[in-house]
Amino acid sequence: MSDQKTLRRQLRLWRKIAPDFHALGQSELAQTEVVRRRLQREGERDDVEAQGRMLHKLLTEVWESLKPAGSEPTSPPKDWLPYVILRECFYARKGRKQGAIGDSLGIPDRTFQREITQAVNLLVTGLKQSENSAREQDAHSVAPGTTHSFLSQKIYQVKAVDGTTTSTRRVVLEAHQPLHSVSFRLIQDETSKVWDLSLSETWRSDGGIIQAGRRVHTEEKKRWFVDFIPDLLPGARASFTSVQTVRRPGILTYEEVMAQYEAGSLANPYIQYLYNVTVPTGELDIQIEFPPGYAITLPESGFDVTHGWVQDAVEKTRLQTENAFSIRRFGSPPRTLLELHVLQPRQGYRYHLCWRPPTQASVRALSQPTNRSHGDG
Repeated sequence: MSDQKTLRRQLRLWRKIAPDFHALGQSELAQTEVVRRRLQREGERDDVEAQGRMLHKLLTEVWESLKPAGSEPTSPPKDWLPYVILRECFYARKGRKQGAIGDSLGIPDRTFQREITQAVNLLVTGLKQSENSAREQDAHSVAPGTTHSFLSQKIYQVKAVDGTTTSTRRVVLEAHQPLHSVSFRLIQDETSKVWDLSLSETWRSDGGIIQAGRRVHTEEKKRWFVDFIPDLLPGARASFTSVQTVRRPGILTYEEVMAQYEAGSLANPYIQYLYNVTVPTGELDIQIEFPPGYAITLPESGFDVTHGWVQDAVEKTRLQTENAFSIRRFGSPPRTLLELHVLQPRQGYRYHLCWRPPTQASVRALSQPTNRSHGDG
């Protein structure tokens, strides 16, 4: 959820546009997990106007929870002020200015502004608690038939100029049914060859064995398996680190990407790494590190979210609000690191990191040895 300044800005917008639910549904507050869950639970459609109506309902519930017990006194004491101020400033349709509201309550203007801030902060806190509760429910809700969930998946890829990609994956999972194995996609295509695949840092809460299992390599499926011996029983947890190293003829260039795009083999004029969330997942972290001097550029935001291969603006907005995407440059010559850190990724959604590679000339220059005037020492 947004920070308090952003939330207060949205509340001011709401006061101006209410009861325009369509406009309210376009606000950042309407893109939160608690709104989505309530729409699903109450069987409502999931469009902009419905999101606005649900947000209005949730805000009202939080506001009403601030009302002290008993009848409202004529001159509200301190514990009544947050409820009364929020009502007069955000709910009442009288159109009174804040100065007039403060006068009616007998509060000087400067003090009244502080009281407004405190009241809004209470509303913000209530919304954040509702949001956190919704996420915890998502994290612990498991559909019937689900064999396991990932508590976290962290994927770190390092790319080299010679075409080598080393992908390290750290997994923590929990079994919900007896679990014999889990499988992962091989990072492989017709131009590459998997030449190294290893498993390390294995741990099971029940003390069993984890080992790398068979590989399935057909036209339709390129996967490898991690086996549990004996089966991981419901409630047991396991973690492990896998490393795949893949070598291709060379790292891609801008010209090659554009040629593939124009030939129709790429849907977009840039490269993507995507992760498809197929089981409940608590945390997903994807990082890609590029070779020194390999100067990528970003298409638009640098990441995307799709559902059924169609961009999902609501989920993408949530990640933008939470600053889930970052780009960092470090070292000399500079290396670039892209990261997408997603809390509670949605099952059935794909999360993409996107970039454009440098030109062929730039990549060729990286591959050439550097002349040194002081030798190799």
